[in-house]
Amino acid sequence: MFILQSVGLFRLCFLVAAGVFASKARRNVTIDDLYGDDLTHIAPTYLPSGRWKLGGAVGLAKLNASLVHNQTWHDAIHKVKDEPTTVNFGFTGVAIYVYCVIPNRPSGSLTNAFADYKFFIDGNLVGRYIHLAENGPAYFYNTSVYVNTTMDNAFHNFSIVVDSTDKTVSLLFDYAIYTTMGKVPSGTSTTMLASTNTNPQPTNTLKDASASSHGVAVRLGTALGVFAWFVLTGAIAYALRTKICSACRRVTLLRNLSRLLKNWAGYTVGRRSGVPGALRGKGRAAPETLPPYAR
Repeated sequence: MFILQSVGLFRLCFLVAAGVFASKARRNVTIDDLYGDDLTHIAPTYLPSGRWKLGGAVGLAKLNASLVHNQTWHDAIHKVKDEPTTVNFGFTGVAIYVYCVIPNRPSGSLTNAFADYKFFIDGNLVGRYIHLAENGPAYFYNTSVYVNTTMDNAFHNFSIVVDSTDKTVSLLFDYAIYTTMGKVPSGTSTTMLASTNTNPQPTNTLKDASASSHGVAVRLGTALGVFAWFVLTGAIAYALRTKICSACRRVTLLRNLSRLLKNWAGYTVGRRSGVPGALRGKGRAAPETLPPYAR
């Protein structure tokens, strides 16, 4: 009975833990500047459209494409009197990480090295990024310009806005990553997800962290499983040992009781028949006469 109760308890704990992990599972999803969201395939919106250029042969910046996510980017130059330059996209998640290429000492047609970006979530100003030219390379690749990890798990509208009235600003948007919770939306094909990322990608510490967290989760699950197995095995062994020891104690008690009863029965019979105690229960008759020296 104890064993069955233990097995039932561990099964219940396992199911509850599995449900909690499944309900709170997190995954990172990339929003590429060109290919868009890996899950919804919706690309960001660039306004005004005539100001933005797709990076590459027709882009303003001459970058090392191998250092850019999916080898694509969008760039724009915002002048002081221009209307705001924006990048906009939506996502459902609890965290957002935005990456741009920052001009530092650019060459070619893009000569401006000033960055001044404002960030809005659901219409609210939540951050600002400013960079001035410094000693170093022509461009800083894979630069995190905004991070927010304290968001509600709901749909959010995110915007990068350039509206500087002091200097001309260069904006080179590369990609964003958001952290979502729960299952992949129904109808999403894993084949489609794989086909959107066919080009080699630069090293991404956030993705490495995601893979690492997945590995930690797997190791934690394995450790919990092994621990549960040992606990269950120990409980079964303890139950069996308890039952065996109890049975042994009962057998010993019965054996001692049997010996006591036999001794008591022999003593009682001997007293009634007058047989000396040393001869009781041994099948020998008492001598009829005493030895000569006892007379």
